[in-house]
Amino acid sequence: MSRSPLESAIPAGRTEKKSKRGIFYTALLGVAGLGAASSVFAASITLNSDAAISFSQATQTIAACDTDGITASFDSVYNNSSGEFMWTEIALADVDAGCNDKAIDIQIWSSSAKLVTITGTVNAASDGQTLSVEAGVPANGIVAQASSASPSPDSWTLIDGTVELAYESSIDAGDVAANGARVVIEIN
Repeated sequence: MSRSPLESAIPAGRTEKKSKRGIFYTALLGVAGLGAASSVFAASITLNSDAAISFSQATQTIAACDTDGITASFDSVYNNSSGEFMWTEIALADVDAGCNDKAIDIQIWSSSAKLVTITGTVNAASDGQTLSVEAGVPANGIVAQASSASPSPDSWTLIDGTVELAYESSIDAGDVAANGARVVIEIN
């Protein structure tokens, strides 16, 4: 087999030593690329299956007057002055007319102790009503309400009669926002 006249005049650009070095650097870049890609995928994990994170994770309802269930929800706002979240609202959705004029007792618990109790009378003249207590001044959270206090510092919707909101000793709206884990609703 004859060689081309150009092969002897111009040496081949690639030697075996340079070829091995190229493979080594390519492999090194590949490993570094995998490491970078792994960190990107690890940073995009999903918490709580993309469901909303609620500060009250359990609701127990005792209400024979409402057979399809009542949904409880809470809201809170951050108070810049105190540096903590303040509990600003509790809402009970889908309350049926069968509960109208019945006594309601709502308790919010931490994992181990009762934090607050709300009492009053349900004023739900039709099915699917939403009862709520909302803070008059959100930055202060919901304040204690004695049954004799008038007017109420907070807004009460469809809960009337002798209404009362009593925190347990040394507990306030900040504690409920931070530690509220369970709500018990009793209507009878």
